[in-house]
Formats: sequence, C-alpha cells, structure tokens
Amino acid sequence: VVTVNTLDGSVTQNHFLLDRDSVVERPSIFNYTWIVPITWMTLQNTGDRQWLTSVSETKTEFNSVRLLNLNVSGYFRVNYNQENWDQLLNQLSTDHQAIPVINRAQIIDDAFNLARAHYVDVTLALNTTRFLSNETQYMPWQAALDNLAYFKLMFDRSEVFGVMTKYVQQQVMPLFNHYKTITGNWTTIPSGLMDQYNEINTISTACSYGIVECHDLASDYFQDIVAMGGEAAWDFIWDRFKEAPVVSEADKLRTALTCSPVPWILNR
Repeated sequence: VVTVNTLDGSVTQNHFLLDRDSVVERPSIFNYTWIVPITWMTLQNTGDRQWLTSVSETKTEFNSVRLLNLNVSGYFRVNYNQENWDQLLNQLSTDHQAIPVINRAQIIDDAFNLARAHYVDVTLALNTTRFLSNETQYMPWQAALDNLAYFKLMFDRSEVFGVMTKYVQQQVMPLFNHYKTITGNWTTIPSGLMDQYNEINTISTACSYGIVECHDLASDYFQDIVAMGGEAAWDFIWDRFKEAPVVSEADKLRTALTCSPVPWILNR
C-alpha cells in the first residue's frame, strides 16, 4: 500500500496485510520494500511518473496530487490523507467521468480493503459508492458489488438491512432504467461485452434487493422457472446444467438451481 499526504508531499510504502497484527514469517530479501512506479494526476493535468525507491520520501510534486496509480498500472493499493479522500469523493459526486473508469473501480476496491485492514474508517469506504447512481460502467459497479456482498451477508437478517436495501435500490434503479432504455425494453442484447456483463449485474442486483419491476421482468422472462416454478422447471434447468459446454454457464445454472424454495427438490 502506498500512502500519500498531499499536505506535505510525503509518500510511504508498507507491506499490505488485511490483518495488520499478523506476524509475517516469510522472509523477503528486499524487506518488502520495492521500487514503485507512481503515476499521478491533479484536477488540471497529469504529472510525470515518479519512483518511490525507499520506505518513505517527500516529493514536492505530490503537494497537489488528486489521484495516484493512473489506470491501475502499478500493483499496489493507494491511501490518502483525509483531505485528499474528501476531494476524490467530491469529484466523484460532481463529475465522476473526470476520473478514469478503472480508477473509479480502484477507489472503491482500495477503500473497502483499506477499511478491512483498519487503515481508513468503513464510512469512507461506503461513501465511495454514493456516485454509482450516475455510473453506467461495468468496472466500478463490479468493484462495489464485490465489496458490498460482505455487508449483505452480514446484515441481511438484521434491522440494518432495510436501510441498506433502500440505499442499493436507490443506487441501482437508474442503471436498471438505463439498460431498459438501451435494450428497447429488454428486447435486444447490448453490443459490448462489458455492457452485457453489467446488464447481468444490474438485473441480478435489482432483483435480489427487491425492486418490483425487476421481479416482474424475471417472472415474464422465465415463466416462473425455478424460484417461482416447480419440479418441471427445476428439472429443465438441471438438464441444461448437465449439458452446459462451458464452466461459466454451468456455474450460473447451478446458482439458479439453488433458488428453488422447495426443500424436497433441493434435497433430491
């Protein structure tokens, strides 16, 4: 993890561990200190690549930095001083497209993993998802869904989940409507592969968080298959699962099979 303080230009590197109290017994001949290429940008321009060759250095160029690791070209996570985090969050909320799409995903993923490792507060990580109501790209959404899955797992049986459900519905509904529009009310398939993946994520998220229009869409599409159907529907998916030509297709079918609410069908 590379940490920059834009107030004084200091930049440091540390061996990133999700459990910061764990004892590292595997030796490193470099003592876990690397020669790190750092690309960066401000709101106005992109700076020249800088090299971090020790644990800590001060670089005057970083006094005005806004974003490190452009296009995620380096294999490290990035942490900032709170003032710069606030600037990034403000930028995402006002004009998220000023930040490259892969870096929008990076900001989300870094923040959640930094929160898991207790580098930053979890509230900061959750705040990185606020701009998603205006986001239509696959990578930022995938990063958010990957990390929010843990919160869903932890909270789906608690009173907190009602608030979380309303929040995710609020964030995903504009994306659901976006794909409804560009697919002609779900009659065509998006041309781009990333759009196809994102459409799948959109429908899955909207349905799993209880958006009624998505449930109606699923019911119409699959004619009560599996979750709302019976043994015949389950057998149909089972046959498709057994003959699936690729692992990714089989995995989706296997997931669909688990949706049946009928215990004896699942036991069988």
